This record gives sequence, structure tokens and C-alpha cells, in this order.
Amino acid sequence: MVIRHAPRLPVVSMALSAAGGRTLACRLVADRDQPPFDRSAMDGIATRAADTHPGALLRISGVAAAGVPFMGTMPVGACVRIFTGAVVPSDADTVVPVERISVDNEVASLSASAPVGQHIARQGCETREGAAIVEAGELLTATRLAVAAAFGHAQIQVSRAPRVAIVPTGDELVDVSATPGPGQIRDSNRYALAQIFRQGGAEVVDMPTAADEATALHASLCSALRAADVVVTCGGVSAGDLDLVAPALSELGANILFHKIAIKPGKPLLFATLGEKIVLGLPGNPVSAAVCALLFGLPLLAAMQGRGSPSWQIVRLPLAQGLPAVGARDEIVPLFVTSLAGRMAVSPIATVGSADIFAFSRAQLLGMRPAGQAPLAAGDALDVFLWPTLHP
Repeated sequence: MVIRHAPRLPVVSMALSAAGGRTLACRLVADRDQPPFDRSAMDGIATRAADTHPGALLRISGVAAAGVPFMGTMPVGACVRIFTGAVVPSDADTVVPVERISVDNEVASLSASAPVGQHIARQGCETREGAAIVEAGELLTATRLAVAAAFGHAQIQVSRAPRVAIVPTGDELVDVSATPGPGQIRDSNRYALAQIFRQGGAEVVDMPTAADEATALHASLCSALRAADVVVTCGGVSAGDLDLVAPALSELGANILFHKIAIKPGKPLLFATLGEKIVLGLPGNPVSAAVCALLFGLPLLAAMQGRGSPSWQIVRLPLAQGLPAVGARDEIVPLFVTSLAGRMAVSPIATVGSADIFAFSRAQLLGMRPAGQAPLAAGDALDVFLWPTLHP
């Protein structure tokens, strides 16, 4: 439902040097073959395969280096000294690596024969001119940036970064630099949430904390809606007298698409739209807020940017230790990576509840168990979330 209601962001032109982490809006194609010439894959000599055999003596008639091709003619029974990345001379059809030759007085002595095509990357073997090299909807990772650069795409079309305003709520919150008074806590959620949404490609708009009072919350929401594409509230979405986010959104005319989910932790989650604006109402407990931001916020941002894979993927990994039965809601399990019988496995991190950000901070992965699942033993498989675009 979140993905289905995500508004698409406009496309902007951007220098490749600044485009890391953005989502490509228009397919990129190769402006030439890659490699653009027959390229040597080794240091050694380039020669004719027919002239090679154990003990063959080949006179060196020139040098081909990367960026400096050999421009002469290679006689029969001769060779050209060549370096990795250099253009293979047109008269040559094989490359003999340095480990299989010895050179004395500009004559190369071979220890073995060399087949045609050995250690030569033929022109166009990687991709051809006009072929797609990066598809629209793909995240511009380090390697995709390198591919775009290799084919001359200095300026590219990307989705505009989503603007996310984070509005923590609660009279108990004080600034991180303050000394909390009786019953107060430092506002830590905004820092975790800001980092999660930045990882999703967002520009984060920092908003003041909203008090537990209807007029103040209404004003905070209005200000955040003016400043951002997505408003993320934190706290105030449960069922108490001071949980005022849902009533405030209704007063503003928002369409609350769902409020409360059958997941532990994260039950109070709220999702609403107001025109082209999105409101994600997160629970106030730190672990619940982080889990909902990850599982719902990242797909939301990915869909807004036209990402080809906006959903979490599921892999099954063995547990290194058992888990008890699950209650009435799907359960999210913080995990760390370990091994079991020489294979990659995951192990649950013990917590004391959805406020235990200390334990949760050690999690490397999140697992999911369906409601009512029976106890699991060591070696049993667990569904584990993987974000599809978290790679170099």
C-alpha cells in the first residue's frame, strides 16, 4: 500500500560527480564498443600464434603501452612488447605473458606455444555501442557511476531527492546537549531516523520537537508539510489521550490509509496522504521507530524515486540458536551474522523490549517470523530481510 501511494518525484539534470546515491531516470547507453579495441589482458609480447613454439626466438620490433599504440608493421617471426591495457597490434593474434618468455638483446625466447586469442579482450566483448549500460530506475552505486563515466555520461537525468521532514513529538524530549530533568529523555530518535532516510536518498529537513498539545502539533505538521515531500512524525500515534497525531491529520484533511499494523515491534504505525504529500507516523519507542522506518520508509522513498526494486527482498538463513514461539503478531528479530557448521548463519540479539536501542544498535540484519510460528531450533531457517540496493 505504501509503494502504491508513493508519488513520483520530478526528474532533474545533474553532474555525474554529484549523482552518487541517486536513482537514474533515463537509460544510459554505450557511446562506443567496450573495449573499443582489441586489448591486451597481460604484460608480455604480442605476436602471431603460428610463430610460437617452445624455444621460438622472436625479435622485438616495437612497444605497445596503454594509451600509446604500436603504429608500425610487425614482420613475420617478430613480436611487439606489450603492456596490460594496450592496443593489440593488427598483425598479432595472441599475447604471450612475461612469465613464459625471456628477453635478451631485444629477442624474446618462448617456453611454450600460444593459441590464437590468448590474453586478448576482443573489441566489444564487454558491450557494444548503443547497448544499455545502466537502466532507468537503478540506484547509482559506485560501480554504476564508473560505468556511466566510462561511456562519457558527464551529465545525467535522475529523480530529485525526496525531502523528508522529521517531527519528533512529546513533552518529555529535550535536546541532545541538554541535561534531562525529572521524567525527561534526550531526543535520540531524530538522529537514527535522519540516517535511515538519508540512506534512502533523502534530504532531511530538521524540524523542532512538537509538544503534546493539539494546537502546537497542528502548527508543526503544517510547517513540515510546507517544507517536505514526506513528513515523518515520531510518537503520538498510539491510543492514549496524548496521542494526537491521527486527530491532527484528520483535522488537516489527510487520508489515513492505515493506522496500526500486526507487527511487533511497530504496531502503532500510521500512513496517510494529503494531496501529493505523505505522512508516516512512527511509534515513539526507538526500536519500533527504526524498524518501521526501515521496513516502510525505505520502500516509500525508493518508489518515489522510481527505483526498479522498491521492496525488501527475503532470503532464508539458518539460525545459530533457537527462538521461542511467536505470539499474535508477525515478529521482527534483530540479528547478527555468525556461522553454523561452516556456513553463514544468523543469531538473534537479546533485547528487553522496543525501547532497547542499545541492543538493537548491534543488529546487522532483521529477520521476520509469522504470527503463531512454533519454536525454532538451531539450524532451522529464518526469513531475513535484504535491501536490494545496498551494494557498492
